[in-house]
Amino acid sequence: MQAALSIESSLTALAWLGAAFVLLPMWVVIVEVMGALIRGVRTTSITPLQNFPSTVVLVPAHNEQEGISRTLASLSVDLPPNCRLLCVAHNCSDETAEVARRIGATVIEAREGDKRGKPDALKAGLRWLDANPPEVVVVVDAD
Repeated sequence: MQAALSIESSLTALAWLGAAFVLLPMWVVIVEVMGALIRGVRTTSITPLQNFPSTVVLVPAHNEQEGISRTLASLSVDLPPNCRLLCVAHNCSDETAEVARRIGATVIEAREGDKRGKPDALKAGLRWLDANPPEVVVVVDAD
């Protein structure tokens, strides 16, 4: 009888130890959430726009008239004043350039014979930027 009680109390202790082990990550999360709530809302300081480097978002495109407006519109939402969109309509046979212009992007229409790859479109855009290079160039795929 006493052996059965000893085994039962050992199993109970093991069950409590296992439950504590499983619940430990949840307690960590609870403590972190409570800490965040106690500290309250933090404010971030935003650097004035004049301190942002001049930036060009370069978007190489080949026959992207269906999706280019969605891409450019989403990019142009939060651009600072010294940042501009540059779309390279590379060997396009559709209305990619016109759609990009309607969104407000600067558009280069590059015609380079058989070349249709993204590297050639990027080279065309970078050559165009050589005349007035920005401090930062960000490349984003058209789709």
